[in-house]
Amino acid sequence: ERFFGYRCIDGMFVMTDNLKKYYAEVAPGNCRFMVMPAIVDVQKFDKVEVNEKDIDYVTYCGDFGGNKDGVADLLSAFITIADKFPAVKLKLIGSTSEQHTLKKLYDMSKQANLADRIIFTGRLDHQAVAYNLKNSRVLALARPANKQAEGGFPSKVGEYLATGNPVLVTRVGEIPLYLHDEINAFSVEPGDIGLFADKLAYILDNPEKAEKVGAAGKELAMQMFDYRSVAGKMIDFMRVDNM
Repeated sequence: ERFFGYRCIDGMFVMTDNLKKYYAEVAPGNCRFMVMPAIVDVQKFDKVEVNEKDIDYVTYCGDFGGNKDGVADLLSAFITIADKFPAVKLKLIGSTSEQHTLKKLYDMSKQANLADRIIFTGRLDHQAVAYNLKNSRVLALARPANKQAEGGFPSKVGEYLATGNPVLVTRVGEIPLYLHDEINAFSVEPGDIGLFADKLAYILDNPEKAEKVGAAGKELAMQMFDYRSVAGKMIDFMRVDNM
């Protein structure tokens, strides 16, 4: 009975293929689906000033809570390679209400004697986030394999790609459906901090390759995630003759 309303639906927008499969079981057989994993404004980042003296960062943006995005794993990976890249800093944008989580991250940076190279910005406004993402060497997401990640595609990945900077992610959820290692992003299997650290070092060691992959990632964002492209696909999807 709780699924009765879905029986009257002609079409549905969903974020992931897993959601499509889920709702296809309760929707009418002729119900059409459009998968929209992320929507971003790519041109927004084209307007952001790049300061060549302020780009030596590996950057993460999001919620630190519950290690759902693997912030502690990212921090550990950075600590592993920090000595090899003394000019590079780790920038963590965001926060959490979990004080024990924040304390753990702060303690990790202090114990590694890297408190001056691990920057906790706290929450930033929209423009500041765009500036910090654009002015980075690498944008990273070390999300572990968990129930939340299984059927998801992190919206932040769309924003990362839109900057044109190289993106390093773990192959969780539906990320591998769109991002391919050393093609339009860099990716590794989840849960292996050493592997993540090695890939991060590879990106920093190979700026020309990183730039090429970052450009391909931006092209993917323009084609798949930019709101202009998505809007056109939505209009086509909703045309009466298509329903």
